[in-house]
Amino acid sequence: MTSSLEGISQQGEYHHVTGTLSRAITWLRVMALLILLIAAAASVTAVVVLPHLTSAAADKIIESHNSSVLMVFELLRSAAFATTVASLLWGLFTLGRACLDQATRYQKRLVAAHFLNYVLLRYDEKIKDGSMQVMDAVTFMKMWSENVESAFTNVKFGRAKQETFKVAAGPRGFEVDTNPSAPAKAG
Repeated sequence: MTSSLEGISQQGEYHHVTGTLSRAITWLRVMALLILLIAAAASVTAVVVLPHLTSAAADKIIESHNSSVLMVFELLRSAAFATTVASLLWGLFTLGRACLDQATRYQKRLVAAHFLNYVLLRYDEKIKDGSMQVMDAVTFMKMWSENVESAFTNVKFGRAKQETFKVAAGPRGFEVDTNPSAPAKAG
């Protein structure tokens, strides 16, 4: 009679789980690549088109004999265009990064599944004779997972803490407080 652990491995559930994780990792990596390629192409397109749009806007302003209304319109239109493009690019790059991050998380789960399967199969006899509990294997697996430090642990982009500031208008004019949560200085 085979043990329940061997039965699980032989029944294919383990391979179904690991296969599903492997397919999800591949799909997420492909999606990340496609999204990042689209974002890169959109970035290049924006950089190439921007000088032409600026030149066309300058020509319109010159033809209108420096009309203030047209200058304001072109300024607002350009700002709206830049905001839209920047938001789109930020969203695409963030989505691509999220796909890669999720693929990495799934890959970690896949490694953990292989490791847990190895531990359970390796110590199957000890579990059967009672000298080791299944929870001991799970605890061993948990300790192994918690002690693995990633090469990406200390990589940071952007600020860890968002800076806040407060602007106030008073009798002395405008004042800017770059640390509004700090206690006020006496004096």
